[in-house]
Amino acid sequence: MSDLNADSAGAGSALGPGWSLDIHAFFNHWNELREGADIPTSEKFLDSPSPTYMSTSYICDLTDEGAMVRFHGTALAERWGRDFTGHEIHDRRTPEFKQHSLMNMRHVVDRPCGYVVRLAFSTSTGRMLQSELIQLPLSVKPGRPPRLVCHAIKDAGYDAGEFIKLYVKTLEVAWADLGSGVPDSPPIDLISP
Repeated sequence: MSDLNADSAGAGSALGPGWSLDIHAFFNHWNELREGADIPTSEKFLDSPSPTYMSTSYICDLTDEGAMVRFHGTALAERWGRDFTGHEIHDRRTPEFKQHSLMNMRHVVDRPCGYVVRLAFSTSTGRMLQSELIQLPLSVKPGRPPRLVCHAIKDAGYDAGEFIKLYVKTLEVAWADLGSGVPDSPPIDLISP
């Protein structure tokens, strides 16, 4: 993960320093798609796909059932050991993990704001690695459920056939101000200490 902790990246941006170059680049891509609006439309995001990010991104609709995946990139499906398209993203996670994650997601779409997290996890081969993820809102047509796009860093040091087995610890978490401020309290930790 040569670009993880790229402290000089984005100094002064809405993300702040300390996040990977890849996370900053994805944020910049999302920001360019706004075209003067508060947030980009789902159609603009999907009609302007970036080969750099599509395989490592997923899109969720927030419904009464949870965060239903409408698009799931192929690299993430390999990394996570399954394709979540059409399923709730927290499937097989603890109820507490799902509840905390959904609360953070609701802030992303309701305020709107961004959410960035760095996690430590174990892999299917027993190695310990780190990953970063950013969640950003997408606007939808009236009557449709709120939607967000999530991007996980492209190269987290995975070996072929290796996938995430267990999230172990939250290393860093933050909101990103997109122009509407951020919640008064920090994001909820997905993994209880």
